[in-house]
Amino acid sequence: TYGSRELFSTHSEEYKKLRSYGMPVNPEGKVVSGIADIIEFHKKLEKKRKALLYEVDGVVVTVNDGTVYDRAGVVGKAPRAAIAYKFAPQEVTTIVQDVTVQIGRTGVLTPVATMTPVNVGGVTVTHATLHNYDQIKRLGLKIGDTVVVSRAGDVIPQITRVLKGMRSGKERSFRMPSVCPIDSSVIMRDGVLHKCSNVQCGARNKEQLYHFVSRSAFRIEGVGPRVIDRFLDEGLISDAADIFTLKEGDIEVLDGFGKKSAENTVREIAGSKKIPLARFLYSLGILHVGEETARVLAKQFPYAGGVYSVTKILTAYRSMPVDVLQQISDIGPVVAQSIYNWFHDDGHVALLKKLHATGIRVVHETARGSRKLNGKTFVLTGTLSSITREQAKERIREAGGSMSGSVSYRTDYVVAGKNPGTKLKNAREQNVTILTEREFLNILK
Repeated sequence: TYGSRELFSTHSEEYKKLRSYGMPVNPEGKVVSGIADIIEFHKKLEKKRKALLYEVDGVVVTVNDGTVYDRAGVVGKAPRAAIAYKFAPQEVTTIVQDVTVQIGRTGVLTPVATMTPVNVGGVTVTHATLHNYDQIKRLGLKIGDTVVVSRAGDVIPQITRVLKGMRSGKERSFRMPSVCPIDSSVIMRDGVLHKCSNVQCGARNKEQLYHFVSRSAFRIEGVGPRVIDRFLDEGLISDAADIFTLKEGDIEVLDGFGKKSAENTVREIAGSKKIPLARFLYSLGILHVGEETARVLAKQFPYAGGVYSVTKILTAYRSMPVDVLQQISDIGPVVAQSIYNWFHDDGHVALLKKLHATGIRVVHETARGSRKLNGKTFVLTGTLSSITREQAKERIREAGGSMSGSVSYRTDYVVAGKNPGTKLKNAREQNVTILTEREFLNILK
């Protein structure tokens, strides 16, 4: 340890003293001499590997002499006098149930194998990237094949070979799609990669996924832009529905994650499967449909309050013609056409059916409690001290009011907190009633 060289001349002396203090020290550690002894120690520990109470992927060989160790120095963060001596990768067999194509944030198509769940290296995995179509051809992989899955250390599990002798004759060949699953653009070949010809495809899909998991939509804690980027880069997801199919083993093996963080992520994803209708509609990213329009649209759901399937939501809004949508307050011809087009797009219908299959449940809440703000439109500006902006919006909506992002002739109240912006000036110019935070809270009582 740092500063201990005057007290201990070797690492083994340090460990012995730590053990005498009651500190947990790995009992498998051993001082040996020579390469032959190192190899023998490595072989013995590898045989004991499965009997250990913890996962281990190899041993670390360290120079015991402290002076030599210190003199060797470090390269980056790695000491020159210590080296990892890994065990052979763990291998298991499983069956490839399907091969799907995921679209990364750069528009690259990555084939991903969906497998019968299998434990490899202490992690249960259900997916493995196949990298590109050339890799599939090198492996000779078909859907339905029995394959060998290997995992070395913290490396993401890989399919290393196909057991062709176990084929039944029912296996199916896989072909890369000719058009993009996201926007139907032509797929082009770029070296070993297949890419969407629309250069904006990956970026647009990425932004839509950011929107889908945001606080105003599905509100999946811990799954923000950086995590979405990682899932896309690893080929784990390509659309919103894929998020709900992720397993702990898919996430745990990613760099920066561990068992606990994977468990938390999967738990948060599962906990978001029940969502209010307005937030669900907003999450879909329909052109011209913001939070307020989504709430207005939710009020037009033609069934009583309750919990509904995604296909029920699809059927309800798909059956609304443009002229009916135009009659809804605050929805004009352009927005009505956008809503109609979205629910009649084959790609969007397919996405909703995938979301349905993952078990998403949508809650339709009928009006309850006081409706004293019914028909009133509010604009918030500045920072509120006793209530968050999101809480203020919820209180207004629960009382029957609605929100707007800008001041207009339709605005009834502007609530001004600390450091208000230009909305306060606009409110004064248009003679809109301005409320302090205290006055606003009194109205809500």
